[in-house]
Amino acid sequence: MTQKLILSFLLSFSVHSLFAQHLQVFTEDYKKFGYLHRQTEEIVKKAKYDIALEFEGRVARVVKNGKWGLVDEKGKTIVKPKYDYISKFNEFDVAKVCKGCDEYGLGGLWGLLDKEGILITPPFFEYISEYNNDGIAIVCKGGFLKEEQKLDYAPLISFEEPVLILARKDGKVFEEEPWSWATSTNANESIELFNLYPYAYRKEGHWGLIDRDGHYVTGLIYDMIGHLPSAEYISPEKSIIKVCTACEVLVRESYGKVHDYFEDSWIGGKQGYIDFEGKEVIPLEYGYIKEVVADKKYLLVSDENRRHIIDEQRHLNYWTGKGKVALIEKNTGKKIIPFKYNMIEVFIYNESMQYIVGYVDREKEIEFYGVLDKSGKEIIPPSEEYQEIIPVTNDIFITVKKDNLSEKYGLINLNISETLTPQFMDYELAFDGETIKGIEFYDRNKQKKVYKIHSL
Repeated sequence: MTQKLILSFLLSFSVHSLFAQHLQVFTEDYKKFGYLHRQTEEIVKKAKYDIALEFEGRVARVVKNGKWGLVDEKGKTIVKPKYDYISKFNEFDVAKVCKGCDEYGLGGLWGLLDKEGILITPPFFEYISEYNNDGIAIVCKGGFLKEEQKLDYAPLISFEEPVLILARKDGKVFEEEPWSWATSTNANESIELFNLYPYAYRKEGHWGLIDRDGHYVTGLIYDMIGHLPSAEYISPEKSIIKVCTACEVLVRESYGKVHDYFEDSWIGGKQGYIDFEGKEVIPLEYGYIKEVVADKKYLLVSDENRRHIIDEQRHLNYWTGKGKVALIEKNTGKKIIPFKYNMIEVFIYNESMQYIVGYVDREKEIEFYGVLDKSGKEIIPPSEEYQEIIPVTNDIFITVKKDNLSEKYGLINLNISETLTPQFMDYELAFDGETIKGIEFYDRNKQKKVYKIHSL
């Protein structure tokens, strides 16, 4: 008996789906729309809707008097037009619905709806992301930025020593750093320039994860959650996402419109990673975390919160202060490079990874660098002679020493344990096709000195 019922249901579902495929939108006056059968032209639903969209499986979205609803393949109303928006159904047959949003689907409160017209989650959240392949979505309650919101910032400029101060209207100063492009003696002019790209700190409600059934995976316990990783960036071992607690977000406004937050702009608090079951993979104990672009299996982490400045191109920039940086594995949290250096840069040559590391001497106002191998062992110890290191191969490096406004170039070749101290005014790489055959240095008299690379 049970097998007959299941077979009957499957046959009924198949027939309904096929029938829905034969329905098309029609109109008699281009003002109202309905549905008819493609072949028989039998009217299934009278033309009474302002908008009638194509069927998504066995249901279609319709709009009447500005409100959205659902109809099925028989013309039956599943959801009366009562929502301000219903999104397209995703691969899990779930759509987002909102109340109080505008005609573009912005603002309001959001919930989830299935194709039976049953609310999985009533409109409650200010934000629901799209689901990822694991059936996980990000949700936010209380404080998600809306375009028309006025940002809570107050830029102040001092012209004795040009400085940008980002402050709340309550007078609490967040940052005070040199502002290199605020050099005009006209305060109004510089403030006008700043107002083209103002930034402001805001705390954005409470964030969490839900599954495809609308159940909480984490609860609304985080102050920020990163973007869900796209399929090509998801590690085969584990899918994880960045979160933070007690943090704020730096948002940007240009020409009166608020732009979406970006993950690198979190400030304060502690950051970590969780998996899609809500378990901590990377503990929430770091001041800053950044994915390594060269190899996304690794993370750069800082023991100090990052600070933000505006550079001369009016772009947001970052400074790590006096903190130390470490390199860890993304899926285990294992430290590859401990908290020893102020800076770490990852580079890959011939599929082999190495690290350029650096210290910052605040008193002398210089940065100096060295090189580590893949295991984290120093192969070029950091030295004040190397205020920049430019990798050519895994064994050959251009070294740079800066003297006031000039730069001098040297070379380290680990293959033959040869070092040329930074003494040359310029250099060029000599190629044979795509293969590097040598490095040509220039001395102060513009005479060319050729250094041949013996092996690559």
